[in-house]
Order: sequence, then structure tokens, then C-alpha cells
Amino acid sequence: MTYNELLTATWEAAKAKEPSAELYECTAPQGVAYVHSVFRGTNNTTLMCNAYADGKVTDVASFDSPWCEDVVIHMPVKLTLEEANDLLSEAGYKADWYQVVLRNPLGPTNSNPEYIYSYHDGDNIAVDTFTKEVTPL
Repeated sequence: MTYNELLTATWEAAKAKEPSAELYECTAPQGVAYVHSVFRGTNNTTLMCNAYADGKVTDVASFDSPWCEDVVIHMPVKLTLEEANDLLSEAGYKADWYQVVLRNPLGPTNSNPEYIYSYHDGDNIAVDTFTKEVTPL
């Protein structure tokens, strides 16, 4: 399964638990063996769920605490991870990142959701899901 298929699986699981669930972020390692997704639940709760490449989806865990790091991302995401990977490569960045997270950080400025790639040398590169701009962070 692709990253975006796994993301959709976690979103469907979260919506089955809480129909008003909204995506905050989704993280995967290089190779996308799994994704870990975080959602806004009702009454300031946080929902978390994993989906694995073999199709297994974990139970949705609910935490009685708000997630205060991101702005909600409206599904479906307009740019797939594969498309973002192509943009990253076209911009001259290597594909040796170790982790990617789809998120819309709370600040310091307003932005669009981004795929943020983390590299072992400490670099982070973002691909904007709307403008398709590739920028170092």
C-alpha cells in the first residue's frame, strides 16, 4: 500500500471512532512500512492510529489532551507522497531521507500542509502540497 492509502486507512479508522476526527499529521519512515497518524478528536482529545503496509490498522487510541503543534489538514491531500518525492528529486535533493511527515505546523507563519523530509545530517526539506515549492527549513 502507498503512503496515501495508509493515511486514508488511518483516517477512516479515526472517523469510525469519532466521525468529527480531523487530520493533524502523518509520519512514515523511508520505505513506508507503516504510517503513524494523529487526529483531532472531540472535546480537545487527540486520536492516534497506525496502518501497516500489509493493510493492518491498529485500534485508534484516544488521549484526553489536545494536540497543540499543527493546524488541521483537510482530506483528501491534494499531492501524493510519490508526487512530492518526484518534486524533491527534481529540485536536486537525494532520496536518502529517513522520515517524512505530512503536517501543517502551527507557526511561526501561516502555511500550507507540507511533506517534511528529515535527513540524517539534520537537514529538513519541505514540499508544499498546494504550491509544490521545495524549500529547506
